[in-house]
Amino acid sequence: MLMMRKIIAMFTILFITSFLITGCARPIKYNLDQKIVLISKKTLPLNVALIKFSDMRPDEERFRPSREREGYTDTGDYTYDKLFKGEVAETIAEMLMEHVRYARVFSRIQRMRTSSNDITKEELNRLQNAGFDAVLTGNLENFFGYYDRNFGREYLYMAPMFGSAIASPFIADPTDFTESLVAALITVSLGFGGAYLESLHTRDIEWKTRLHLKLIRTSTSDLIWEDELEVSGKVHKSMPGFSGSKRKVVITSLRDAINKMVKSLSELSL
Repeated sequence: MLMMRKIIAMFTILFITSFLITGCARPIKYNLDQKIVLISKKTLPLNVALIKFSDMRPDEERFRPSREREGYTDTGDYTYDKLFKGEVAETIAEMLMEHVRYARVFSRIQRMRTSSNDITKEELNRLQNAGFDAVLTGNLENFFGYYDRNFGREYLYMAPMFGSAIASPFIADPTDFTESLVAALITVSLGFGGAYLESLHTRDIEWKTRLHLKLIRTSTSDLIWEDELEVSGKVHKSMPGFSGSKRKVVITSLRDAINKMVKSLSELSL
């Protein structure tokens, strides 16, 4: 009976820990480092208001039931809005602002709560009176990642991570040293077996970020700059299968899309 309670406790800990690793929403953020973030060749002398983007993504990129209705397979291997903290278009705009500041693209850039749908002549006049030279706004057209996963191999591969959790019910009772040692050895063996299986496995990986952005002069409503920024790809290769990987590939594509924006704006002549 005591052994049964320990086994139940072991699997309860394993389930809770795996849920925390795979099921939690994460922010749309990446490190700002000159090794991976492009620095603008020049700083444009503009005080820019960054306006909330319009979210134009298809529903299947946002919600799993919509993708299922479209007839996709492996729908659990795609990213959806619930995997990211906050409103996706809003948090992407925040990350873009941090990136652009770091890259020194403009003299100044500041977030405004105005929507891109509200950019009227009157709103541009208001922003001009507030000291802004230009407005940066646009649409989020696509933002998703896909990472083929196999839960069986994945749990085996992550077994060493759960070693302490699995062994803890036995360690709690010092008289059960033998059981504790056996549990630890099984855990390590599973980990090596899972790692070997993962090293043999090839998987489909896909990502896409597409932003349509505009820079508008507040004084004249003239279009200063406009670009379609897309980073997408699809590969089939050996890669470890962790749940966060689908988030990682799409966030990396966002970073690369904003790098494209920095490069384009750095070549702009005012």
